[in-house]
Amino acid sequence: MKLSTEDFRLLNTIYIISKGRPECLTARTLTELNYPGEWFIVCGNNDETLDIYKKRWGEDRVIVFDWYEEIKETDTLDNFGFTRMPSGAVPVRNAVIRISRERGEKRHWQLDDDYRSFRLTDTDFVHKSK
Repeated sequence: MKLSTEDFRLLNTIYIISKGRPECLTARTLTELNYPGEWFIVCGNNDETLDIYKKRWGEDRVIVFDWYEEIKETDTLDNFGFTRMPSGAVPVRNAVIRISRERGEKRHWQLDDDYRSFRLTDTDFVHKSK
């Protein structure tokens, strides 16, 4: 069964979570690979480098969520408190789930921002070649 373009979108959108690294190696890697699906970089509004992200990747590729609102609804299991240590991926990962649902997606991928390459492993091929 061949997937339609819309089915592919609903199943394979990539969200790259990032903060303070607008060079975003994962976005560069997806661009170099000509990834056919949609991908976005997701940053909180507490990121001081948002303008650099938007300039480098385009406003349409950068999704900004309200980090301060997201943290109110997030159980971070953090003993230090996010007001003193505003880091960690829990708020952005939760925001991505919400964003994906709002877009009507059936599933999505969440990737970190430091992937230089991807590798496909075909276990059937490996098994057959023995």
